[in-house]
Parts: sequence; structure tokens; C-alpha cells
Amino acid sequence: MAQEQDEANETHEEFVHQRQVEQKPKNPNAFINPFKAFIYFIMGNRGSGKSSLDEVIAEENFRAGHTVLDLHSAGNYESLYWVINKNCKKYWERWNIENEKLPERERTIEPLHCNCDSKYKIVLVVPDYVEIDQQALDEFNGKFYSKREWADLGHIEYGTLITHENGEKERKKPIRPDYIQWIKVRKIHVPNKGYKNRELFVADLTEIMLMGKNERRIITMNPIFFREVNHKLIILEKTLREIPEIIRSNFKTNTPRTIAQQRGLDKPVPFSKWTVQEKNRHRVTIVMREFGSLVASMLTEERNQVIVKKAVFALVKICRHFHVSLVGDMQRGGDVLKNVRDQRDFFIWKQSNIDIVPEDYDWLRKMIKEFRDKVIEKVGIGYAQKMYPNFEDLRPDQMYVLYPKKNEKGNIFKLFNVRMPEFHHHSADDDFEEDTGIIKETEKNKERATWRFIEKKKDGELTDTAQDVLNDDKKVKDSNMDRIYDLTMSMMNPTDKSKSKMKQKDVFDHVVTLGLAPDDWSFTGYQKWFQRQRKKRVTK
Repeated sequence: MAQEQDEANETHEEFVHQRQVEQKPKNPNAFINPFKAFIYFIMGNRGSGKSSLDEVIAEENFRAGHTVLDLHSAGNYESLYWVINKNCKKYWERWNIENEKLPERERTIEPLHCNCDSKYKIVLVVPDYVEIDQQALDEFNGKFYSKREWADLGHIEYGTLITHENGEKERKKPIRPDYIQWIKVRKIHVPNKGYKNRELFVADLTEIMLMGKNERRIITMNPIFFREVNHKLIILEKTLREIPEIIRSNFKTNTPRTIAQQRGLDKPVPFSKWTVQEKNRHRVTIVMREFGSLVASMLTEERNQVIVKKAVFALVKICRHFHVSLVGDMQRGGDVLKNVRDQRDFFIWKQSNIDIVPEDYDWLRKMIKEFRDKVIEKVGIGYAQKMYPNFEDLRPDQMYVLYPKKNEKGNIFKLFNVRMPEFHHHSADDDFEEDTGIIKETEKNKERATWRFIEKKKDGELTDTAQDVLNDDKKVKDSNMDRIYDLTMSMMNPTDKSKSKMKQKDVFDHVVTLGLAPDDWSFTGYQKWFQRQRKKRVTK
């Protein structure tokens, strides 16, 4: 017993100290280090490859064991492309071979392209008023054998014919025993007025984050699934506020003992024998594309934009303490609040015109020019421009990485070539609905649509969000009606004797002007309502 305790203590001591050594990257120039929490801000022109770089950093961290939340993007399904593989890598490999066979004068320059050859499982987070047909998800997930595949397995009849109690017949498709649920959908409550459903929202978000962690899924949201912009902003704000506590409570750092439990072993597992994923199981990476739009330095904004900005600012100040890395991009650095930009660890520059470079980073542009001039004196302008190109001359596969401080080689910044993500990167020509069969319902495509906004669930009950709206509307209506009654009484019977009594028709016109009257009210309806209310209140 004493020997086992000594072994456990030695293992624990090795774990505590070895973990600190492991966090240092082998390459001093490396800016992606999954063993630490970093904040990355990426800046560049539209179309310069900011979004693909967001994905590459998050992909590296995900492979190393992080739970990844892709929380904000354009409303064109782009944040769902983690689950798409179009085998672009094979296509471009063939293209290169064919291109090499051509005479040199006929060869075309290889463009920056998608290089996908894999995909990742996702959990798609939608509000409770979104309904997605399970059959569409099953078809995309490859749940069923096709008729041809079923026949190739030696079966004559496709599937099983079932007769229901009402006499209707249905042919059940044969299910693949090893199919993968590439897309899982989880619903989340929209925070209601006063955030009275906080407990439900936190329970939803906790379940979603644990699913991402335990099932190794990318957690993703997309604005297209929100009926109102405010819903997207409110959910994002509350998510950013609640994440730290969810991580603190549910994303504990592994120990030699917990690794042993996960592996089904009796003895603690030394840190040196852990996988990279086990070492980083407690870490989280948040991706916010179009980050600049969330923290823009604007003077006038809607209330929900302001609360998101405050939530972002609160998170960037503390995220390192909760093992959270943050990846965000912006088009114009000067449009982003400086006190948010200054929280960065790495500032990454894609192709950027001079007019979008913030004034407080103009020193970097000048330093690049100075370095280039020195190289020009030694080896000429051609090589110098390759070593130190201007921001505006960066190729789509190039970037400057500005370090938080000088690294071990004394570098403040470094020019890198950047790869594309290994899943399919969404381009302007991609159509997610055609790629997946997950199609939003519109007036023109109701027969083809496989997802839609709903007010009522299949059991006929209102969705929680719809019920919350109804309750809020009722409160507003009740408040307005009380105000109408008080106005009518005070105007028809003023307590101030110097004021003349108003006719009820004039009071009604005033109520309509104030916007308090229901749309379907006539003067007669208003009179009848007032008489009923007066009797009720006198009786009370």
C-alpha cells in the first residue's frame, strides 16, 4: 500500500513539473501552440484569406484536443463547412501533373485553392424555433444504403416493407451499421426578457459544450438559423458570459489518475505517456469570424450590439485564466476598439492596403521597409521584395505574424506561408444547401425545404421562445391598457380645476396618436371597453 502511494506521488510530481516543460513549443518561431491560451487577431483586405486562417488555427488546436466553438460568421452557412469534404486536394494534384506536361509558356500559375481531403463532425446549435427534418440529416450522414449498394450486398428487396395499423404501407430503408452522425443538431433557448430562463440556457450550453468535448465535434452557430438579428446577438452575448463558469466546472485539467480512469486502468498514467489530446482536453478555442463587426469603435449602436461588445471585452481580459484561446479577424484594424486590439498575443497581417492599417501599427510597416532597404543594398531588389514584401503585396498564401514579444531568435515579426484548412473552405461559388440537402424553407421552395422556422412543436405546444414573446406582448398590452384607462379618467375628469374636461372622442384620438390603441380598435369599441373597465374597477 505504501509503495503504491509512493508511486502515485512520484507520478503526480512528474505530472506537475513535466507539464510546464511541455508547454514550450519546439520551434521558437511557432505561433500556434495548443498547450497555451492565445488571442489571435487577423487583419486584411476582403478576400485576403482571413477566414481560412481562422479555420487553420482552430483546426490545429482541435486536432491537439481543444474543444472548438465557431460562434460568429456570415449568414451563408460558411461556419458549417467543417463537415464538408469535396476532395479538392486530389483534384489539384491531378491539375498540377497535367499542368507540368504543358510547354512552359502554356503553364498557368497555380491559384490559392481549397486543399480539402477530410472533414469533421459538428454539433449545429440552433434556436428552439428551428425545425430540421431528421430525414435530411440522415441522408447527409449516410445513414442508409442506396438501392445499388443494397443490391450489391446480394439483397433482392430494398429494405423492409412495413404495414401500419391504419393500413398504410411504408418501406424502411436499410441502415448502415457503421454510419457516422456527421451533423448533430442541438437546440438552445433564446434568453428571454430579464433572462429569467438562465437556468435552461446554461443547461443547454453546458450539454452542447460537453458534447463537443466528449464526441470530438466542432460546435458551430450560423446567423441564417436565427429569425431575428437580436436573437443571434443575445445568444452570443450570454454564451460569452457563461462560458468561463461552464469551463471552470466541467473542463477540469486531467491528472495521472483521471487518465487512468478514462483508459480503464488501475495505476496512474505518467504525463509523459499521455496523448496530446489528453494533455489538452480541458482547453477551448473560440472562433469569431467578422470579429471586427462585434467590437467596432462606433459611437451609436443598438443596445444588443453594445452588450455583445461588453461581453467580448470582458472575455478577452480573462480568457487565458480559463484555458480559452480566441481567434478573430477584422478588415479595418482602426475600426476595432483599441483596448480590445491591445489584448492580443499575435497580430497576423494578411494582404492589407495602407489605408486599413491602424496608425498605432504604422511602425511595423516602416520597419519592414527598413529591413527591405538593407537587403536591397546587399543582394538587390528582387530578393529583398521576396523577403520583406509590403503589406499590400502579400500573396494570398502569405502573412506577417507579429509576436507579443521577441522570440528566442530575437524576432518581433516573421513572414510565413500559410496552408489552407484540410476540410472544405467555403467559397463564393459554394452552395451549402445543394451540398447537403439541408434547405431553408421559403415561399417558393416549400416542397424541397428541409428546415424552417416554427411557432409550434409537433405536439401543438408553442415553442418556449414563442411563448416568451406572447407573455411579453401580453405584459406590454396590459400595461398599455392600464395607461389608456388612466389617461381617459384624468382627461375626462381632470383633478386640476383650471383644465377643461375633454370629450371621450378627443381622448380616443389622443390615445391613437400615442400609439397605445390596438390596431383593430374603433371609437365604439374603445367606449365599450372603457365602460366595462370602469364597472370592474368600481366593483373592486
